[in-house]
Amino acid sequence: MVTYNEELKSDIPIYLRLVEAPRYDGVTAIVALSEARALYPDFVFDKFIGDCAHDNHPTYHLLNKWNIKPIIPLNKKNKGKSQYQGTVKINENGIPVCMAGLPMVYNGFMKDRNRIKWRCPFATGKVDSCNCKDKCSSSDYGRTIYTKPSFDPRLFTAIPRGSDEWKEEMRKRTSSERVNKRLLNDYELELSKTRGKKRWSFWIMIHSINIHLDARLKKSKFNFISSFLIFIAKSLLFFVFNF
Repeated sequence: MVTYNEELKSDIPIYLRLVEAPRYDGVTAIVALSEARALYPDFVFDKFIGDCAHDNHPTYHLLNKWNIKPIIPLNKKNKGKSQYQGTVKINENGIPVCMAGLPMVYNGFMKDRNRIKWRCPFATGKVDSCNCKDKCSSSDYGRTIYTKPSFDPRLFTAIPRGSDEWKEEMRKRTSSERVNKRLLNDYELELSKTRGKKRWSFWIMIHSINIHLDARLKKSKFNFISSFLIFIAKSLLFFVFNF
């Protein structure tokens, strides 16, 4: 499990778990998340970003129970497995479609009522004209529709799929891939002749500590070359004045 530090533009591993290769990723991630929450009781796990291997109803239900916003792309194999049977038309991203056939505009997540607010695309200025304006709503505010994650947690996520916020958060998922790259390639763990789970766990921990140290150096803006030159200069002055 990895978190991304926006200030430092750094990928930070926060929990490591070594499992057998045949084990399904969707199972491993939930087990790891449960253990990480127990390990860091003071941490706030606000979002869970995973790939489509985690696109299943039990995972969404569990994340909602833990008040964690899921950022999970829909798995094409699960297409059509919707629990929502409402009268409002919904597109594949869980966004309500208005009478004119246009996706409605996301207007925020109402945490107190656990529901998502959607507004008319014409009233919000997303489109210049609408032939269904008079049929749909006479209000200048436009028609408003609410959806709830409880209707179908896969479709009605707190951060709607396709929204700018969802896309921005989804980009951070590559953080875990970059940490894997650092462990396996930069620290040459993949080339090592280490055998046994305990030895692998040891070296993965050591390399992860190094990744944390890199972030700390970045935070402190420490420059080894500058510090080395200052040390040389001070050493020369010491010898000159004591010669």
